[in-house]
Amino acid sequence: MNGRMILMAVVLCMLATWEAQAAGAPAVPRRHASSCYERVGVKQPLEAMLFVAIDETVGLDEHFIKRVENHVQSWMKPGRAVKIFRFSAGVRQRYAEPVAEASIDPPADEEMLYDLPIRVARLLRICLEKRTALQKVRANNIIHQAMESIFSSSNKEIPHSDIIYNIRTLAGLVRQSRVKRKIVLIVSDMLENSSITSFYAKGHVRSISPDKEMEKVKQADMLADFSPGVTVYVMGLGYFWSGDGASQERYLDPKRAERIIRFWKRYFEASHARIGEIGHPLIYGDIL
Repeated sequence: MNGRMILMAVVLCMLATWEAQAAGAPAVPRRHASSCYERVGVKQPLEAMLFVAIDETVGLDEHFIKRVENHVQSWMKPGRAVKIFRFSAGVRQRYAEPVAEASIDPPADEEMLYDLPIRVARLLRICLEKRTALQKVRANNIIHQAMESIFSSSNKEIPHSDIIYNIRTLAGLVRQSRVKRKIVLIVSDMLENSSITSFYAKGHVRSISPDKEMEKVKQADMLADFSPGVTVYVMGLGYFWSGDGASQERYLDPKRAERIIRFWKRYFEASHARIGEIGHPLIYGDIL
């Protein structure tokens, strides 16, 4: 028996064992056991990845949180994956970090199936038929649990909000991904309060100059680099939670909000990203 035949025998043995165990498998399989392609040793690239970055310095109400969750869950379809991050400021126990990820297997490619041994192709088809719905349920659960964890730990007493720095860091992670299509969703009030600049003054949100703020960002070398083709969405711009920076604020008028929106549009365009929608505070279209 040559090496190829031995390898195939091992693969088929593993598949037979897995098939026998499938009936007793949990409704939501573990991450490493959930991919049908991993089970048969086949590489099938995902079509798109959604990177969700949530600002822990903003306390959102239940309605808003549900809207964020619904947008992310609705986006999850076969061939897609999501990675969820938390960020706030560089203070103790509040560093940016990944929280969760989930994916749903892409549909079977007929040309790829044709090149597989008949038994492997058949088992892959069966697996995809059975597991895709389970993967969707599992992904929705992961998204819900991750967001519940992040939003429940939000804290308005965090003294700073390093949004620009964290977006720059996130852009580096996005560039590393080999997925063909990349989308970024930033959930934040987008009110920077850091050593780079602050959109606050004397307990109020300033009427900023987008041009001057962009100069500060460039001087600090804090432009991000998403690489062309990345689409960015924002939810929460201008959302208030009466933190230290806006302790005297009661209302953010459209004029000041529009200046902040203009700044972020320029920032993302200069960072090689395409803007999907900047929600003030909600987005009204779908994440595409």
